[in-house]
Amino acid sequence: MQDTYPSIRIWSAITLWKIERDPQALSFLISEFNKGINSEEVSVSTVLTILGEAGPLAEPAIPAIQDIIDSPARFTEAAAFMSNAAAGSLSKIKTTTKKVSPN
Repeated sequence: MQDTYPSIRIWSAITLWKIERDPQALSFLISEFNKGINSEEVSVSTVLTILGEAGPLAEPAIPAIQDIIDSPARFTEAAAFMSNAAAGSLSKIKTTTKKVSPN
């Protein structure tokens, strides 16, 4: 995740998370997602899928995911698809968080 190209760093983090469930890779991915990902270089829907898979570990990304739900048209990917992908990821993060959190 040291490459000079942001898209390569992000794809590296995605790969490390998928293969090893590396928490540092996920943390990096969340940080980059929160800064704003260039949707012409990296599929935002792919990142949303990863964040959904991560469940409560991706909780720091909730505000950025909510922004996508609120304003999906700013992405080059189909707006309705982006909104649905964001809502699905948010649902997985929040549902899993509720199951893990003590009441």
